[in-house]
Amino acid sequence: MTKSTIKGCASIADGGSIRAFNGAVLKLSKVTITRSYSHGNGGAVAVVGAKATVYESFFMDCTAAGSGGAVWVSPSQQSYPRPPLDAFFHLSQCTLQNNSAADSGGALAISESKGAVERSIFTGNVAKSGGAIAVTKQSSALVQDSRLYTNKALGLGGGAISVSASALELFSNSIAGNEAAKGGGGALLWDGDTAPIVRMDCGLGLFADPVNALGRSYCVPCAPGFFKESLTSAQCTACGAGTYSNVTASSPGALPVPATLDTMEMWSRGALIACRAHRDSSKKASHRRNARHAVGAHTVT
Repeated sequence: MTKSTIKGCASIADGGSIRAFNGAVLKLSKVTITRSYSHGNGGAVAVVGAKATVYESFFMDCTAAGSGGAVWVSPSQQSYPRPPLDAFFHLSQCTLQNNSAADSGGALAISESKGAVERSIFTGNVAKSGGAIAVTKQSSALVQDSRLYTNKALGLGGGAISVSASALELFSNSIAGNEAAKGGGGALLWDGDTAPIVRMDCGLGLFADPVNALGRSYCVPCAPGFFKESLTSAQCTACGAGTYSNVTASSPGALPVPATLDTMEMWSRGALIACRAHRDSSKKASHRRNARHAVGAHTVT
């Protein structure tokens, strides 16, 4: 579905406006859903044992009597002996505003599933826990390059995000002005054995690899012939003619956990962050070929 507007829909089951389930593949692009209500989970969209990608879309004033004021993601339970159908959700360049859930995840709730959120805005969302996002029940999620402002948890806590018995990675986000009115964690409430991974940026000589199928990102070295000038650089820069960088992309690099600007600096000190002059023309030609091969492949998105 693309370039569409859905208003004022309601459902007695999960998914106030849209429900994708049992292996379905849902793609939404430039879709606006407002004032949608579910008596169950997913005020606007329920992804149940399905895969969904949502781009450049807008969710506003949607409500769920359960979890996921705008979107709820969960596996689909099958009749014995068949195993549950897994669910996966990818949200990119979207705005989720003034949505609410009576239980968890004012805008987005991910349960027993995998999900990735990037370059999106969550503002003014409200729930009992996880004012904007709730990640629960052995889920795995990544939130990167996103803004979470003025969201509110009315009960247990997690003004912006609540995490329970799940894996969460936060990469290069802005989280401000969120509130846990009666509980703890104005920004983040964490419950479980797996600590959330928080990364501000990749270290010198490293770039952020795109989200993979597991919804995880990793910092890996720039390609041969490229370098990163500073921690805040948005991409790797190509060395000039007649110069090269000895940083290779032969293996991924895992940053220290928990990661801070100091630990990232320490981790990356061994990486060359400038370009060297070639000693002979054969090396020069070889590295120019490497640079041409790598152009455009390694940028932060």
